[in-house]
Amino acid sequence: MDAEPLVSQTKPGLYRSSRSTSRDFDPGNGLSAFEKNREHGAAGGNLQSLQILRGVAAVAVAFFHTNVILSMPQYGSVSAFQSLASKGWLGVNFFFILSGFIILMAHQRDVGKPSQAIKYLIRRGVRVYPIYWILTTVFMIAATLRPGYADFSIDFWNLFTTYSLIMVVDLPTLPLKVAWTLLFEVKFYLLFTLLILVGKPAILLFVAWTIAVLVANLFFTPPDWGYLLPSWGLLSIWNLNFLLGMAGFLLVTRLGERFWWFLLASGLLAMAYFAKDINGMAGYVADPPLMIAFGLAMTAIIVGCVLGERRFQWQFPRWSLYLGDASYSIYLVHSAVISLVAGLNFKFTFNLVPNEALFLLTFIVSVAVGAIVHSVLEKPLLTYSRNGIKRILLPRGA
Repeated sequence: MDAEPLVSQTKPGLYRSSRSTSRDFDPGNGLSAFEKNREHGAAGGNLQSLQILRGVAAVAVAFFHTNVILSMPQYGSVSAFQSLASKGWLGVNFFFILSGFIILMAHQRDVGKPSQAIKYLIRRGVRVYPIYWILTTVFMIAATLRPGYADFSIDFWNLFTTYSLIMVVDLPTLPLKVAWTLLFEVKFYLLFTLLILVGKPAILLFVAWTIAVLVANLFFTPPDWGYLLPSWGLLSIWNLNFLLGMAGFLLVTRLGERFWWFLLASGLLAMAYFAKDINGMAGYVADPPLMIAFGLAMTAIIVGCVLGERRFQWQFPRWSLYLGDASYSIYLVHSAVISLVAGLNFKFTFNLVPNEALFLLTFIVSVAVGAIVHSVLEKPLLTYSRNGIKRILLPRGA
């Protein structure tokens, strides 16, 4: 799933911005501690641990959907690694928390600077839409050519929601089913624009949003995320993850590095405890206290990793960082690839492949195809789009 790129090859210093004035939003004196640690991190200014977590989240979701799709009757009701795979949907929570953390980290200096709003929106749009539009269109064409396979509406407003990722219909039928998460992502990006336009007063709106989500879910039964009314999905418990991510970044700017092990260990232990009885996604999403517990545990893990990386200058193999780079493409394509492999297996092997071998093969292929799409399509597309935007936004000779 989309998030701001975490590796900077040009500017040293964790969380350092080239724009710094007395009017900048200051999340706390702890920020200066980050800026004093320029020497930390390989490549200067990267957060390799978060890149690793982003890759893990994408792989976890692919592992979950491998189980979901292979277990369908039309694919032979294959069952394998059920206990572990049924917990993989928690990668979505992790994605959302990482998004909240990274967006505030990347744009903290833009808060209260309306002149940066357009640049912010273009930057987010370039990251989210081009590869998504291409893959969505390819999938729609392929599904339409296969009789009975297209399970989405071609109504104008449904297509508008599909391509804009701005929800204008109740319960939209999206060609890429995983894109439901992008509806939340784009909504969060738009709301974050308020911080850029208005500045510190908008912080009160985010505090109010957090309180409203908690009250609505702990004391009432709000509509499902798909409904436009009464809240455009703003009261969904999923939104809390973005807010926790933002809070996590603010916490990082205030905590000493010595707390890294406590936060990381407590987060991992809490995750293990709360996830031990999880069996699939249904039902658990409707348990707000459990979702809040997961969110707090994941936030602790993220904060602990960032503090630990700053303290010890952790280094990771390039291949493991590559999964983080490719996480968005992996997320977008894995479900369709799993369905294709499962269908081919059921049609041509008569389901003779052992369940465990089929599961692992399908899972690996789905992740590998996502990685290939990233290298062959997403990465060049990002480079081309960003260069084009620079030519438009920067004056001649700048």
